[in-house]
Amino acid sequence: MRKAYLLWLLVLVIMATSCLGGGGSSGLRLTILKEGEGIVTAGGATNGYVPRTYAYLEAIPATGWRFLRWEGDVDNPNAAKTNAYMDKSKTIKAIFAPQTGTQSSFTAGGVSFAMRAAPAATFPIWYNNTGTATVATAFCVAETQVTYELWYVVRQWALQNGYTFANAGLEGSTTGGGSFPNYSNIGKPPTARRQEPVTMVNWFDSIVWCNALSEMLGLDPVYRYLGSVLRNAASVTDAADVIQGSTRGFRLPTGHEWELAARYKGSDSSHGAILRGGLYWTPGNYASGATANYENTAATQAVAWYDVNSLGSTRNVKTRLPNGLGVFDMSGNVSEWCFTQHGQGRMLRGGAYNHYWYHMPVSETSGLNPSMVQLSQGFRFVRSQL
Repeated sequence: MRKAYLLWLLVLVIMATSCLGGGGSSGLRLTILKEGEGIVTAGGATNGYVPRTYAYLEAIPATGWRFLRWEGDVDNPNAAKTNAYMDKSKTIKAIFAPQTGTQSSFTAGGVSFAMRAAPAATFPIWYNNTGTATVATAFCVAETQVTYELWYVVRQWALQNGYTFANAGLEGSTTGGGSFPNYSNIGKPPTARRQEPVTMVNWFDSIVWCNALSEMLGLDPVYRYLGSVLRNAASVTDAADVIQGSTRGFRLPTGHEWELAARYKGSDSSHGAILRGGLYWTPGNYASGATANYENTAATQAVAWYDVNSLGSTRNVKTRLPNGLGVFDMSGNVSEWCFTQHGQGRMLRGGAYNHYWYHMPVSETSGLNPSMVQLSQGFRFVRSQL
């Protein structure tokens, strides 16, 4: 009789242990990850959930950040407060995104760069502001054009990791303000002009470099060609065959994303700002960040390097005033590649150091064969806040 009682007691212990997940006090494990700045709280111990109970989750963004969504098996992936049903051990990730205008900092190969958050919005387009365009997903835009210093360190890493470029890139445009380019410096280590934009790179070089930067910083590359990650700028015969994916890696802006970032003024209604969708925007005949239209030399010179003040050369980035988003040189210095098709080529935006005043407005567009290189063209990258 005693043996039967002890056997029944053992069965009860086993059943109780089973109800705790087979591990006694350890229970089911909840692993919490995060991207961006903020904290996550979870009701209960993350290593001791009883099966078929709930973990109560809350995402609390840091100052200057906002909660975006959860990744993983939760009741409501878009709510900052939600539950995870613990029917098994789980991994949950909270995604935080910068608020509009907030700066995020990165480092690649010892070189730092910053990005600014831009909103999803509907905004005015065209010179006379009569059209509208919509960018459906918030994104971050590089605070500056890609400097030669950043280009160089990423390209060196890329060359050691299976990437190929059609062009090695040039440090700025000329030999220190003169009229003759120093082509012997193409691809060479940075000098005192390292903070000038990289030039003499084509559209294919730019997107391959963006893929390399993504991979270098542990992000999924955006661009694919013939089913594989694009790592060879010289391998593409038709730009239309390049696929832009939906990862959060670095990429070229679309034409509309570029213009949204160039026009954004937010709550600033000054200097002729146009109200659309609850936000104010720079008029189409202004340079980005300017206080008057492009014919006002003082207003345009304050934000842009172009033919009247550049002395015939590219200049260090961040040496003119920023626009409403906190972004520099979106008018002048170098024209910037966009992903968007323009005629038979690819779109360029922003004007350059050797362009006239009428190329400075935020509404101006031009196009170029994606294989072409010029002293007056460079690029700037963005990253989606998916």
